[in-house]
Amino acid sequence: MQSGARTLDDAQTTAAPSTAPELDTWHGALPAPILQPNLLRGSTAMGPPPVEGQQGRAVVLEEEVDLMVLEYLAHAGFDRTVNAMKQQLHERREGRQAAWRPVGPDMQDHVKAKMLKALSRGERGAVMQLWQNFVPPLTRRTDRQAQKLEFYLQIWFAIYAAHPSNPSPQPAALTQSMLEFKRYLETDGAALAVTPEFLAYYAMPYVPEISRHPSFKDLFTVEWGLALKARLSDFLSVTPQFAAEPRILAICRSYRQIGGGAQPAPTPAEAHPVATAAHEVVLIIHV
Repeated sequence: MQSGARTLDDAQTTAAPSTAPELDTWHGALPAPILQPNLLRGSTAMGPPPVEGQQGRAVVLEEEVDLMVLEYLAHAGFDRTVNAMKQQLHERREGRQAAWRPVGPDMQDHVKAKMLKALSRGERGAVMQLWQNFVPPLTRRTDRQAQKLEFYLQIWFAIYAAHPSNPSPQPAALTQSMLEFKRYLETDGAALAVTPEFLAYYAMPYVPEISRHPSFKDLFTVEWGLALKARLSDFLSVTPQFAAEPRILAICRSYRQIGGGAQPAPTPAEAHPVATAAHEVVLIIHV
């Protein structure tokens, strides 16, 4: 790269050092406030304590959710998925399966910083893995801004090999990156094919010397890369679902709080006073 040229790292904001764990390793202490299964056991901050099942065994929230997911998968006919989940739950009980992924403000800052750094380096695999792990599927499918941002991220990785922000450009690698972009257009990106904003980009894999083509030359500027980086940063900052607790946990916790869930069957000694009084009146009448 020519001397004095700027890269996306020039615009990297300074962030406080994070003590969060590596994103592919979930063992060990986690920064608070972060959701861990043990925090759910009897913690009023994270929900009610374990409740008793009809056989008297305590059922903690995360176990109840696991069983509900298994019930749904079996009902929907995902038999292979059911078997795989049962195996992983068994491994977790034996300590061979990682605990739940951490979530919360600290993890949001950590993931965001890691994504922006990987974006500047053109690390497609790292960025998209974090995107898929920490931006919920429902958000990615229904949020139009999320769909557009993902499309532009795919464009960035398709052209990064020859982009001026790349400190080690490799124009010959464009062939492979365009093949990956073409696969994206034929699968997840197909839904945006009818959107005028993106229609022209579907021709990118077939354009020779794309960096010189007048329709796409603006993509090959440092300014466009910086704008994409800012767009990703802003989206992650204003999206509450990013690196947050899964909605199913909040739903199940609320259900417990209003009296649903794995509640025990009432015993005669625990019957409602009105019901008890009515029963006594019936006995008196029959005597």
